[in-house]
Amino acid sequence: MSHFAISALSAVAYGGYAYFRNLLPALGAVDAANRYTILVKTNHLEEFRIDRENFRFVPVPECSKSPGRRMLWEQAVLPGRLRQWKVDAIYTANNVGILRSPVPLVTAIRNLEPFFHREYRDNPNSRWRNGMLLWLTRRSLLAADRVVVVSDFTREVVAGWCAEAAGKLRVIRHGRPMIPPDEEGARALRERLGLKEYLLTNSKFVPYSNLDRLVRGYARAVERNPGLPPLVLAGGDASRLYKETVLGTIRELQLKDRVVPTGLIPYPVNLALMRSSRLFLFATLLEACPNTLIEAMTMGCLVASSNRPPMPEIAADSVLYFDPL
Repeated sequence: MSHFAISALSAVAYGGYAYFRNLLPALGAVDAANRYTILVKTNHLEEFRIDRENFRFVPVPECSKSPGRRMLWEQAVLPGRLRQWKVDAIYTANNVGILRSPVPLVTAIRNLEPFFHREYRDNPNSRWRNGMLLWLTRRSLLAADRVVVVSDFTREVVAGWCAEAAGKLRVIRHGRPMIPPDEEGARALRERLGLKEYLLTNSKFVPYSNLDRLVRGYARAVERNPGLPPLVLAGGDASRLYKETVLGTIRELQLKDRVVPTGLIPYPVNLALMRSSRLFLFATLLEACPNTLIEAMTMGCLVASSNRPPMPEIAADSVLYFDPL
């Protein structure tokens, strides 16, 4: 029997949260032989906890405040805990691994934004953050024993940028959601927003989400077909600057009554909202492995997706593709 540690401390929202909500039950279903110590933020303990004798969940209050504090704790404190717990290996599931891990380190590249951040205009804080993440990602790639990359496209990007890590890369794509949809929660949301039929997109407000172009495309479609259902924009405010750009586009095109921003909604509610949509639109310019696209297909949506890689790699001929530019 081996003893593995998994750090789920990087889960905040969006893909990171969905990744662990789905990974942990799937892992528990297939491996009862090995022991797992799973590090979670205090506020995620009950959501991530599953009832398995070989799973031990350790809440880390010090990591619930900010990403910076979490990274410092992982680098300065966690190595000592891994020795104390006699762990055989650790999986961080994050671009930034433990740079001086006392045990074999497996990390993952699931976020390509740092690699391409110069292509997308955002606020100075975001540019600084992504620049720092890019530097730390390189250090992590060199320190890791194995690196999970979540698509062939991600492998090409990482291997082209850090040739020294190419031999460590293993492609393991994201799987379908394991969490059941919250139909009652979605029904209540639809009633509150006055939605019957609707088109849906789900993305955090960041420049590569391409939501401003999606709204402009929707406006052109409405000109040709005034009977189109409203467009629902589900997602949180990752970039306030970019959200203001999108809201400005909505005002400019006089679509306030037809485009409905919901803000961030609970993950199970979002799955059910997908299931009831007339069409799911995915206009992104950049993904490592698109959780959202996989979720929409799993919910049985009719999907129109950006043709940027890795979307065709993931969806093949299951969706309709368009040029997002």
